[in-house]
Amino acid sequence: PMRLRTLFLLASLTLPLAACGDDEPSSAGEMHADGHMTRSESGAYMLHPMASDWAPTTGDHTVRFHLMNDDGAVQASAMAVEPWMPDHGHGSSAVPEATDMGDGMWEVSRLVFTMPGAWELRFDVTIDGQAERFVMPVTVQ
Repeated sequence: PMRLRTLFLLASLTLPLAACGDDEPSSAGEMHADGHMTRSESGAYMLHPMASDWAPTTGDHTVRFHLMNDDGAVQASAMAVEPWMPDHGHGSSAVPEATDMGDGMWEVSRLVFTMPGAWELRFDVTIDGQAERFVMPVTVQ
């Protein structure tokens, strides 16, 4: 009886929380629940990989990213990308190339993941003369 009451109490407290959620992009440096949106550290901008089914594996990738704010696409004057493996304290052997495609779209090529595990894509973006940083967690298979 006591165990059953405890289980009931836990279920009644946690089930309403499981239904909670919002469609707002995540806070700085965290991925949204759908795994596709990252906010800048300032919180003013969002970065979204355009491959909805992107599941990175080791090797070389080319991916387009859309830069935006709450009003829509944002034009940046520069973007640098660094793949980084925080648990190992190292990056990739290749330097990614970011190409401005216009209308807030950037294509990043030479995005090389040298091993499976937890990676970060560190984006340094210049928007209206201001530096913005994005840290996008990526799990490489």
